[in-house]
Amino acid sequence: PSVASAASNAAQTPTSVAKPADKPLPLSSEIKLTENEKTFCRGRPSSCVFVASLAANRTDDELSVAVATHFQKWGVPSTVKVLRDTCNRPYAFVQYSNNLEAKRAIKFGHNSILNGRNIRCEQAKVNRTLFLSSLTVFTEKAIEKHLTDFGEIEQLAQSDPAGVLVESHSAKGSKAWYCKFVYRDDAIRAFANLSEGNNFEVEWAQNIDTCNNDPEIEELESKPSFDKFSIFVGQLSPNIKDKELKERFSRHGMITHVDLIRKPGNTFAFVKFEDESSAASAVERENHSMLCGKTMHVQYRETFVNPSRSFDRVKGIALAPPPINLNRRYSNTRNEKP
Repeated sequence: PSVASAASNAAQTPTSVAKPADKPLPLSSEIKLTENEKTFCRGRPSSCVFVASLAANRTDDELSVAVATHFQKWGVPSTVKVLRDTCNRPYAFVQYSNNLEAKRAIKFGHNSILNGRNIRCEQAKVNRTLFLSSLTVFTEKAIEKHLTDFGEIEQLAQSDPAGVLVESHSAKGSKAWYCKFVYRDDAIRAFANLSEGNNFEVEWAQNIDTCNNDPEIEELESKPSFDKFSIFVGQLSPNIKDKELKERFSRHGMITHVDLIRKPGNTFAFVKFEDESSAASAVERENHSMLCGKTMHVQYRETFVNPSRSFDRVKGIALAPPPINLNRRYSNTRNEKP
């Protein structure tokens, strides 16, 4: 369902204010502590809440603080991300550390009031599925062995080359597969590695359990080239210090180099990790999260043989999970986590 229809439904629904017992509203200082936590648990997709019908007249930074404050009534969010669709309608993803808090947030948060609006809450459809095609036939055992290097796999499904699911798997294997990982940062790392190789053509796809048989295929002219150990961090506060940046991103792993660049009206950084899994973790958890009162944009650091290439691809390939306006195979569902 669209945000517009959700907002219309919310407007017709009587106002209800959630009042969970024994959960006092946290102070703003507590939110600040949460933002700078050094340790965290991997967020399971089942513990992520999708929030729609937010106030479009507020900035992303203001909405991030408001959503974080609102949803700490029902637990301790590990991350809060605010994004906008192509019509500038804001929505958010609130990641909890356990399913109990997420379910409580959905139950009490749905139709509660935030910034004068009834918001809509439901479990997020966390996008963690890749579509892989090859000139070589791979059996299920072979493709599983190839992909488990990147992380735990939740589901593998055979497909025809056009992306239509095959009802019964062939023992001979297939040239095309859907792979749904348990964790999204593992899918990000798999995408980063496989898209640069020659064995597979790889695309982000809608999760297998929500696929239909009417594929929308996007032709991409060229493959990206990027450093799987390095990330780009944009939209930083002009007052941020090197120490604050290192402290925030070191929770993902050992940092080998930080390059903080300040230009008039634009502060950004490049962070290089010792391990590529640390970079994938940073892209997953930090993209659209807040640091020093600003919403960061985090993705892999792109490299180009020809620098002009960066201006040739308007849409580009999603180095972080696909943004809401990027056409994806089978993608027409809004509440998939970007």
